[in-house]
Amino acid sequence: KMSINKEEFRTTFDLYDREGNNTIPVEDIGPVMRAHGENPSLFELQQLIKAFESDLVHCESSNVNVKAIKFNTFMSLVEKHIKSHPVDTTPEDIIKYFEVFDPNRTGKISTRIMSDLLQAMGK
Repeated sequence: KMSINKEEFRTTFDLYDREGNNTIPVEDIGPVMRAHGENPSLFELQQLIKAFESDLVHCESSNVNVKAIKFNTFMSLVEKHIKSHPVDTTPEDIIKYFEVFDPNRTGKISTRIMSDLLQAMGK
């Protein structure tokens, strides 16, 4: 994973800050993170948002009240996500994970299982 470049995140965050009030709607958290090589799954995003629920704010966006996140809280969320993802996955680790879903050692897993796995991993 890349190290966190706060200035680059700020630039992208500001593109999503349509109201110019140092916030983005919570639904834009994923796209901003993905723009910087992070790929949280929907479940991971929900867990992260829940973890920072008390720090979210309510903002008017196109006359609709939406949950939003301020930049500093967003960066704390990003750091929490990055810290929870180890970066040193070896080929042996991948084989070990694969074997969990291939108990008969056929060397194959269904495309449905593979798709579910990739989505769960945020890929």
